[in-house]
Amino acid sequence: MTPPYTQEIKLFDFKKEDFVDQLELEPPAFTTRRKAYSQLRYIAEYVSHPAIGCRSLLVEDHYVDRDHMEDHSVFYSRSLFPYGNVCRRVHFFRLPPDGVAASLDRLREVNRKEGEDAYRAACLSFSHDSYAGFAVIKPLTGSPLGRTVLRTYPKEKDGDATYARHFTCASTYYAHVAGVELTVRGLPFQQQDQGVAACATTAVWSALHRIRTFENIATFTPAQITTLATKASLEFGRSMPSEGLSIDQMCQAIQAVGASPVLRRVDDFRTARGLLYSSLRSGVAPILIMVSKAGSRHAVAAVGMGIRQRPLEKEGNIGDRASLLEVAYLHDDRNGPYIRAEIKDFETRLWLRLQTFPDAEAKEEWWMLTHLLFPMHAKVRISFGELREISLDSVAAQVETYRRLAAEKVAEAREGVVDVEMWIEMAHSYQRSLLDPMVDPEVANRLIHTTVLSRYVGVIRITAPFIDPIQVLIDTTGTERNIYAIAVVAESAKRVITRDLAAELAKRLKCFLVAPAGS
Repeated sequence: MTPPYTQEIKLFDFKKEDFVDQLELEPPAFTTRRKAYSQLRYIAEYVSHPAIGCRSLLVEDHYVDRDHMEDHSVFYSRSLFPYGNVCRRVHFFRLPPDGVAASLDRLREVNRKEGEDAYRAACLSFSHDSYAGFAVIKPLTGSPLGRTVLRTYPKEKDGDATYARHFTCASTYYAHVAGVELTVRGLPFQQQDQGVAACATTAVWSALHRIRTFENIATFTPAQITTLATKASLEFGRSMPSEGLSIDQMCQAIQAVGASPVLRRVDDFRTARGLLYSSLRSGVAPILIMVSKAGSRHAVAAVGMGIRQRPLEKEGNIGDRASLLEVAYLHDDRNGPYIRAEIKDFETRLWLRLQTFPDAEAKEEWWMLTHLLFPMHAKVRISFGELREISLDSVAAQVETYRRLAAEKVAEAREGVVDVEMWIEMAHSYQRSLLDPMVDPEVANRLIHTTVLSRYVGVIRITAPFIDPIQVLIDTTGTERNIYAIAVVAESAKRVITRDLAAELAKRLKCFLVAPAGS
């Protein structure tokens, strides 16, 4: 008996202009190809960027995608039209087709002759050099782009050393094709179908993928997220077809999957930018809830940020590291992944100017940020807002007071801005960060052997020209009224004033002092 389905793997030369045609999609009946395929055209533009450098496509004709299978089960299988439940998957490579074919053969041969360890190392090296990611193509004519993970832009922006991209919310994803394991760092993206998911659902879906890097929570499909969000309330009528989720429903969905939703309304530019910076610096993918000039609402997930080195904005003599944040990179389900959004201050509110298409047809969209929603671990009870408040109003203020007093005796303390930034990090990741060559080796040893850390630690880092960097570690299991410091950490003590200041902070905050010997 002949099986009712077969697998066929095809290799093509990638051509940006022909990408949609190469997929041989069935044209939509009641919408234009331009509207239905705008995300696909964005993907073609993105992977053709010189920094990504796609040169060939590998297409798996028969691919079972968990997200679409779940969507099909709860929604599309109940339609009169016989929607398919099988997808295709497209892989993007930075080599020509013959180079890809030869490399895949070589990797299988490595496994055969040299064993699993050598095979995995060779696969990882090949992925790093030549793999740009994958996209699932769903059998939906009006919304074909499914789960997509693409390589992020490099850190430097087109060779501009003064501008750096940081995709802090990217994680490692695996794809297996033709017996080869491929890896790519990114954050999953997909197009909304307005059947089981609209913009809020896909934003939550992307953000929850990131939190799985920290915590062992299950992977939830868009259909499951919509179901969980609308279980207690139906603010916009029926749950499916989806007309979108309210902010309350988004919070309910995040709570239901085992994470903790932290919602913050943002009414002024400086606070909004500071919270966005701290979240991205922490590697927590925030959900941005926005309103357009015309009054329509939208939700996106942030993946990374653009930082430009320049003088810090300051109040008094306290500089805010978040003021270097100029760009956010967003997963916008209406347009595509890694959309560049410039951060602007208009009438004290934070506005985002989105470049919706990276080619000659580009147009701008303006959105005002109204809320930030952070999916967090339930044990993190200190919010980014509270951490920012104590960083600026307490810790940095104490350092500035100490500087003024010391300036009477120490010449180097008479000038220099007190630079502060803050973030939340898992304890083991923080301990590993102290292995940086710029940190005195004794500091890491002392911290590991003397200090008990909460599962997540709040980190307030103070730098200034007159001291070595000093960190204050905050217990994130406390509350707004009962915040406790765990330790004051002097990364090194090359300057004498650093030792005295760290000891004074530890005394005032009633916590451990972790510093090199002699302090």
